Amino acid sequence: MGLETSVGLSLRLVQEGVLSMTDLVTRMSAAPARIIKSGGGTLSVGAVADITIIDPDLEWTVAASQFKSKSRIRLLMAGN
Repeated sequence: MGLETSVGLSLRLVQEGVLSMTDLVTRMSAAPARIIKSGGGTLSVGAVADITIIDPDLEWTVAASQFKSKSRIRLLMAGN
């Protein structure tokens, strides 16, 4: 459930003023890339184009049956 819902939950923090959109983007891209030393998370010339485009106003419903994760949490939520 973590990755499948992380953007939606984090956007809620932006809506509530807990984080700015800039903070959210940094925390979900540049900061993790820096921690694992992947070289990603930047839009500089010559860098890998590892970008994601989202619609922050899109409403969606969490459906555990649609998760791609094979984690134990997913199995518990699905009732297995």
